Amino acid sequence: MNNVVSYRVLLLGVFTTPQAAQVRRMHRVRQQEVRDFFAFYMQHNHLYAGVKVDNSALSSEYTDDDSEGVFVEHVDDPECSLDNEMNPEQERVRGESDAWRLNDPQDECRVIERRLGLVNEKDPVSPAVVTAEGIEREFEIRHSTQMANDVSKTLLARLFPHLFPFGRGHPGEDRKLHVAVEECIKHYSLLSERRFAEDELFALVAFDLISLRNMYIQNHFRCMRFPHVYEGYENLNAERLRKAQLQNERRRQGCLPWIPHDDCIAERVLKSIWGSNAERAQCRHKAFAYQASFGQPALFVTLTPNSANAQVLVFHHWLRYLIDELGARLPSKTYLRKASRGNDCASARLFMRHVDAFIRHALGMDPATGKRLSYRGLFGDVKAFFGMVETQGRGTLHIHFLIWLNKCPSNSTSVENILRSPEGDIFGDSVASYAESIVQNELPITLNGYSCSNCGASFSKLKGIPIPDAARMDPYTVTRTARFCSNAAEFFLIECSVCSMQCSAQHLIRGALLKSRPTHWPLWEHPLTAREIEKQVAIESICRDTNAHAIRTICERELINLSYCKEELLHENATLTAKLLQQINLRQLPLGNSDDDPFRNDELIRLLEVSSPATSDARMSKHAQNYMVSALAVLLNQHLWIHTTSCFKRSAVTSNDSFCRYRFPRGCTKKHYLDRQG
Repeated sequence: MNNVVSYRVLLLGVFTTPQAAQVRRMHRVRQQEVRDFFAFYMQHNHLYAGVKVDNSALSSEYTDDDSEGVFVEHVDDPECSLDNEMNPEQERVRGESDAWRLNDPQDECRVIERRLGLVNEKDPVSPAVVTAEGIEREFEIRHSTQMANDVSKTLLARLFPHLFPFGRGHPGEDRKLHVAVEECIKHYSLLSERRFAEDELFALVAFDLISLRNMYIQNHFRCMRFPHVYEGYENLNAERLRKAQLQNERRRQGCLPWIPHDDCIAERVLKSIWGSNAERAQCRHKAFAYQASFGQPALFVTLTPNSANAQVLVFHHWLRYLIDELGARLPSKTYLRKASRGNDCASARLFMRHVDAFIRHALGMDPATGKRLSYRGLFGDVKAFFGMVETQGRGTLHIHFLIWLNKCPSNSTSVENILRSPEGDIFGDSVASYAESIVQNELPITLNGYSCSNCGASFSKLKGIPIPDAARMDPYTVTRTARFCSNAAEFFLIECSVCSMQCSAQHLIRGALLKSRPTHWPLWEHPLTAREIEKQVAIESICRDTNAHAIRTICERELINLSYCKEELLHENATLTAKLLQQINLRQLPLGNSDDDPFRNDELIRLLEVSSPATSDARMSKHAQNYMVSALAVLLNQHLWIHTTSCFKRSAVTSNDSFCRYRFPRGCTKKHYLDRQG
């Protein structure tokens, strides 16, 4: 302990009881250690090169002579007003002092003393209580004599010192092997540590930095090739741009006619901005160019992954307690929506995984290159596609696809001419066969063991009854906020011809699933062979560091699944859960929140939902595979079984927004057919 004298510590602010206890256990500060620490930073970190140490202030000591100019011995207070105010305050102050004897060979009596003063509040402060001022976020603005511009290489290191300690490892660092800034940011965002991807501002600042760099490069080349485009830009000011933007907004609202701008220079500037009306018009021109080249699209598909409610979101959100422990409690839908809104990167990454899988398997195209794959997609021989992503009302993303097929008429006139020709019936049959090849309305589970829940009649004795118009109406006639107080229930759509018992279609579907429900997690019928391990290593090596890491992960997964299945076989609650679901499966259940549905909250169903598809699914029995496909179809295709909020919107096919625009539920048809109305 060098150059240490007795010191006093003054703590300001409101402290909770645990914080006050922590303050008492504060470590003693050694002056020489602080000096060595700053010297190390100034030597090895260029960001601290401008830090200066004021030795005069550090070496100065506070003496009794200094207090004479600050404090006075006596203040006249004839009315004792100061004493009346100071006495309660003095009672709230308590002091503590500590002393340590130093092992100094020169001075054995040398003692260091610490005096600590704490102030008691009138009411104890709880750490769980958040004051009104603490609700708003506080930002610390650091002043500097240098401007932080986007051209500097150390911008990210200075903005995020907690991510790049010692100013090393940032994308702009000089390396022996040059690394592009875009690739470096992409690598950091995909790291398994997730500290970069889950940072609140890193992704936003990094993507903005990349966009600015691309804009600077494009503007530089454009100015070099077409210098006349930027003539007059030096005379622009904020007032001219504000006036031009106001004119654009009034034209969009229909207040002003669409005539050319008076200020042509400001108009050119506004057209060159990303996200402007000119850029959106260019995207529309691209879609029209596809239509001019290939004709009218044959299919219009809307893909709504609904990633905010997906259990797979936990993998992209990197919740380790769910990945490492299969037996952990799965999160609720409310928690998933909260996690999705709190981590836009994870939600967008899951959305892109869904879109890539749709393009690869449904369209038969490579999402990276846009070229056709060797196998046929779900929609057949696809010629081209065009996708547009937009944000839904609840904040999640969905995409609209325009799909062109080979050997398909280019426009509606050609279709009408073919239908009027002698080949019209052949064309109609080919369209119907195509629809049957891409759409399946049957679940793969067997119905041999299913019977009427009332009289025990076979499945063939059940018949459908006419669908009432009320079944296609909004079941919540009151406001959406009062839906939990509504008495809406499932409609009777099926009747037994033997006992005349009526039930809902959902009752029949739930009963068929419960008949095929396994009592435990499906076992793999045989272990992985050497060839199967090689195939999985080739797939997983993309997201693993090395092949050895991929092999180790595959083996760990085999052991975890085997141990989990053995525990499930000995679990007595599995049979009790199946019996409980059988008792809950009433002929008509009330419509309520999906989070409270016992069939959706079944542990086996939720494990199927959170488990990503893998090549090991082929090692399960055919019965288990059919149940998995059927359960996921019922769980995910909500529009086929129940109404959702998107069913009731204003549409050209419905009279008002209280009628389902998809006309669900629909009656059964024996086969597909094509008529003049489509």
